[in-house]
Amino acid sequence: MSFYAASSITPRRASILLSLLTVVGLVLAMTTHALAGPNAGGVLIVHGDPEFAATGSECGAINLNYCNQADPWLPADGERYTWWVLAAFPDGSSPRMTGVQFGIDYWSDEVEITDWGICGDLAIPDQNWPQPGSGISVVWTSTQTSQVTPVGWFETRVLQAYVGYSAYVYIEESSRPEGGAFVDDSVPGILDPIADYGVMGFGDPGENYCPETPEPPGACCIANSCSQLTPSECAVQGGTFHGSGVSCQDVQCEPAPSCSRSPSNGLSFGSVEVGSSRVESFTIQNVGGGVLTGTVSVSCSGFTLISPASYSLAAGQSQSFSVRFAPTSEGPYSCSASTGSGCPGSYALTGNGFLSPAVCNVSPSTLDFGSVDVDGGVATRSFTVSNTGGQTLEGFILESCTHFAIEGGIRQISVPGGEQETISVVYDPTTAGHHTCTISVADGCEVSAHGTGVSAPPAECQLDRSTLTFGDVEVDGAAEVLSFTISNVGGETLSGNVRESCTGFEVTRNGGAFNLAPGQSRTVDVSFDPTFAREYECEVFVSDDCSVVARGRGTAPQCDVPASLEFPDTRIGDRAIEVIPIRNTGTATLSVHASFGSGSQCEAFRIVGSPNFDVPAGGTANLEIEFAPSQAGLSFCTLDLGTECASSVLVTASVPEPTGACCLPDGSCQQLDEVFCDAYGGSYNGHYSLCEDADCVSPDGACCLGEECRILTGDECSAIGGSFAGPGSSCASDPCSVPTEPTVLFFEDWEGSQNSWTVSGDQDVWEVGFVDGNPSRAVSGGRYLGTVIGSHYPVNRLARYISPEIQVPPASHDPRLRFWHWFELGKGSDGVAVEVRAAGSGQWEEVWGFEREAGDDAPDTRDLWTPISIPLDRF
Repeated sequence: MSFYAASSITPRRASILLSLLTVVGLVLAMTTHALAGPNAGGVLIVHGDPEFAATGSECGAINLNYCNQADPWLPADGERYTWWVLAAFPDGSSPRMTGVQFGIDYWSDEVEITDWGICGDLAIPDQNWPQPGSGISVVWTSTQTSQVTPVGWFETRVLQAYVGYSAYVYIEESSRPEGGAFVDDSVPGILDPIADYGVMGFGDPGENYCPETPEPPGACCIANSCSQLTPSECAVQGGTFHGSGVSCQDVQCEPAPSCSRSPSNGLSFGSVEVGSSRVESFTIQNVGGGVLTGTVSVSCSGFTLISPASYSLAAGQSQSFSVRFAPTSEGPYSCSASTGSGCPGSYALTGNGFLSPAVCNVSPSTLDFGSVDVDGGVATRSFTVSNTGGQTLEGFILESCTHFAIEGGIRQISVPGGEQETISVVYDPTTAGHHTCTISVADGCEVSAHGTGVSAPPAECQLDRSTLTFGDVEVDGAAEVLSFTISNVGGETLSGNVRESCTGFEVTRNGGAFNLAPGQSRTVDVSFDPTFAREYECEVFVSDDCSVVARGRGTAPQCDVPASLEFPDTRIGDRAIEVIPIRNTGTATLSVHASFGSGSQCEAFRIVGSPNFDVPAGGTANLEIEFAPSQAGLSFCTLDLGTECASSVLVTASVPEPTGACCLPDGSCQQLDEVFCDAYGGSYNGHYSLCEDADCVSPDGACCLGEECRILTGDECSAIGGSFAGPGSSCASDPCSVPTEPTVLFFEDWEGSQNSWTVSGDQDVWEVGFVDGNPSRAVSGGRYLGTVIGSHYPVNRLARYISPEIQVPPASHDPRLRFWHWFELGKGSDGVAVEVRAAGSGQWEEVWGFEREAGDDAPDTRDLWTPISIPLDRF
């Protein structure tokens, strides 16, 4: 596109622009390079706005006041976006820009520049602008003085292959000779290089480099003259900076400081003994003007600066520095010390280290070897040669004595000053008697040695014990182990063979052949593991005339129990306890583990207390057995007492058929069993009940002939066509009056489905079923509701069998709940109850029930179906 093809440009304006084009050509040719112009430190930055829509006035749409407001980022989604290039200058500067020249670069297969424009009055682009590597110059007819000024804009999109990835456009130096620069409004114009360039990022952010604030100039003294320079410029020229904004008219440049050292030719420390030290000093003086500063340093072996390190000297002032010379070896030393930047040039330090003569010392001066066997005995002792002087001690270790020798042979030694060396001497006597020797080390330095050769005594066996007493050890139990120790207290080697050949004993450690040198010992382990209950003895041989006797006794338990246990006759529901004596006639503890066999015959028997216990040797323990029958007949079961008591006990018990009070039809009572009572048509009052406690009813009763009442037997009443009210009934209760027929609101005989009934609590208690045992019949039909029909109900249970809701009309007269029941309760805390609750209420109320208290021994039996009628008025 052309910047000047718009219809708003008049011919007169076009001619003016043509003149400017000529001027621009001159601007770049007439610029000059200075130390710093008004545009120094300026940078080119970039800014993108993804929300900007092209309006034709892009330069007027950008309004940034600070460099850090620019955002070098746009999306990489293939859409076209506008971004700007802006000139930014340091805070506090006073830019005067009339032109700028820069270049552009990017990867043409990543991004495409679809449009561009400038914010100046004239553009001079390369022919291929804005292709990668091309450049452009932008010129304004009026001076631009803002800290941030728009230069131009670009419309750019990321090509399809890089959508979603990262791409960049780089603003950089132009390839023209002037590179990248700003031009001011002076004539000729001052050319300030562009300090840095921005990078526009697509997808990932690009980068801007905001300009640094320039250093303000001030007075700088170089030698005796003053110049207005920045702090860094003053430092480059070696001047003294007096502060930003300070004028040269306000300072007096003094002569430069000058250094003088005394002594001028360096420090000489002379000869110093190794291990000692000497301190010397030198002086630095400022013989010039200003302030002389620097730091003294010494970094050579043997020399150390001890005080001070730095100096700051006004004109005429001086300072002393101390150096210590401490040689660590013999010979000359030299060092070049640094006296700092204020006093350049090295400063010589010299000295010489010397060593004192060698001095020989031995420790100990006498070696005592004591007594040594002449038959192969050897002893070794050592002494130390120390040099307490400075020079190296040289010498030969010499000896010329029988029975003594230098370990390693005669040899030369060389011991530096302050060090030592250890020498070993061997004494190997070949004859009995006292022997001496003198060992020469160096001139005037020797060691004396002496020892005595002796003949050794023969080997001698010594035992720490002669008997191993194991005591009682259980047969087939864990083996016991005891030990004894063999020692050679003689002078020669003791040889032997530890062995045994006895039943029950075994050498388990350090058995067999052995050799013990004089003073050595050996510990032997012997185990005792008896197989029979008896006394054991064994001799364990060690060597000639040396043995140990081992003794022990095997023990075993022996169980003695009766073959059977018989309980006396016991009633159903009672509990009987008998005792089985268990005697241990053996010599070891007897472990009993008692248990009954399985099967229905064993159910009535129980072990009282723990079934597992020990019986000491010779002792007796009583095992209690309980018998609690639930039915008549003979019961028997085998009691096992464990592996150590192989005998078992046959336990038997007999329960006679129970009898009870039987009320006969004629109102009399006899003690009969239940079967005979039924056979006689009597009423059985329960096991073990007594006639003296029975309430047998007379066969006479009320007989109704219409509303007339007579006392007759049942047969007599039937013979005259009357209605018999039952044995023992009375006419006094007006049984013959004609009552109003009651209305049955709900009826259940358990013959049909009970889906409308529910169970609350434990689910394994209530069930509906056919007659099976007690009771022997149902009231009607063949089914009834009971607890675990045909067996015992489980213990520790709480369960309700709940009817459906029964509607009782409010006007009902004397509403009642009627049912028949039969129950048999066991010992202890047990019971049954009938509960009622009003509809909508969560509270159950007991209306009938029976509960046996804990500790009640006799079971309660009701062997009759009994009718119950309960008034429900209060509900």
